[in-house]
Amino acid sequence: VTDAEVDVDAVSIDVSGAKDVAGNVQATYTTETEFNIDTLNPTAAYSSEIIAPNLTDGVSSDADRIVEYTVDFSEPVQSVVAEDISVTGGRLITDTLQLNAEGTQAVFRVEATDNSEVSLVVSVLGTVKDLEGNALVVSESAPVAVDTVNPTVELDRSASVAVDNVF
Repeated sequence: VTDAEVDVDAVSIDVSGAKDVAGNVQATYTTETEFNIDTLNPTAAYSSEIIAPNLTDGVSSDADRIVEYTVDFSEPVQSVVAEDISVTGGRLITDTLQLNAEGTQAVFRVEATDNSEVSLVVSVLGTVKDLEGNALVVSESAPVAVDTVNPTVELDRSASVAVDNVF
């Protein structure tokens, strides 16, 4: 079977007009389902939410570095483990990874890297397979803006400052 992105259930094969060596016509029979064909690769849809946002600007900062991702699969998958998830701009909090009982949705949290302005982007890899063994089509989440760079202050030591000493 060619990997043509198809999912065909209940394929049956019927033979008509066949004859044996002596020329006898094949007996009539009722076709039965022989097999299924599934070469359709599952896909993933991503959504994210900054946990306990300190502002409504949609930017993950020092005060709200944790982002929760929900990944909905187009069909049930066998499993999702930490090694199946790629994170740019942060790290997976591995003990938060959960796959629902139906295998159709994964939820996990990611922590933005400190002192960074690299957006968080996650991707579930092609190591995730559906129940028939078809690999997930790799895609990635929309970026979540990050600003965990601490501000700095520069002092001009050449400026004169008047100080009143009051005792």
